[in-house]
Amino acid sequence: MRMQLLCKAHRVCEIDQETGDIFIFNQALMPLNLSLSDFHGTIKQRISNINSFDAWCAERVLSIDRRYAKRILNELGLTQSQSTEDKARISRLYRCLSLQDSYWVKKEDEKVSWKDVNLFSNSFSNAFVSVSLLGRSLTLRNKDLYSRMPDITTNGRYAKAWNRVDDQIIMYKADDIEGNETIREVNASKILDCFGVDHVSYELACFDGHRVSMCECMTNEDRSIVPYRHFIAACKRKGIDDVDDIINEVKKLMPQVTTP
Repeated sequence: MRMQLLCKAHRVCEIDQETGDIFIFNQALMPLNLSLSDFHGTIKQRISNINSFDAWCAERVLSIDRRYAKRILNELGLTQSQSTEDKARISRLYRCLSLQDSYWVKKEDEKVSWKDVNLFSNSFSNAFVSVSLLGRSLTLRNKDLYSRMPDITTNGRYAKAWNRVDDQIIMYKADDIEGNETIREVNASKILDCFGVDHVSYELACFDGHRVSMCECMTNEDRSIVPYRHFIAACKRKGIDDVDDIINEVKKLMPQVTTP
């Protein structure tokens, strides 16, 4: 089966999951944490391509150490296995969609577009918020409701959930076991305000009688989050270790960040 990786409507690459053959359409849009050997490589390179693509997909699924992760997976009828293969399979069920960026996957011959699946503009079910945030059970079981659900591809240890409020995408985060994580986040936000540091603003809110912290989604279709470790790993693959050279590499990438 051939899978295509896209960034919004732009084809990035295509991989044959049986042979490991790769065709790269747009090298500039390749995710920094995905390294593939183009076209027909050696057997070793093809196996590496399959493993690398699976690893990229798997990293876009919540980890089992996140609070209520097991409940989330159980409610969706998904395995709790943490193998790369199983996590990659889960990720592809949700097209590897995430509110972290605008990457997604589809089968080569699948008639679906970015407009159809885009989490930033399409609706997603708020019915799952109480599961992700509070660990409750579903009262309504309809798989169609959860075909677009960003909670399954959101990392981090604390219980959290995405919600749409007045056309805005909001993240709710619950308290930790000690009961003060929400206070810490809001206080940190206030301190940064005092120093005039640009940051994501956190506020206290209430969800179903529970105190939560709340912030707006910091990404959109044209602005993504790139984890530091991904960028450094990409630099090392290019043999870039010097700090000044790394900064220059950032400057090279800046135009791509705003490419529509």
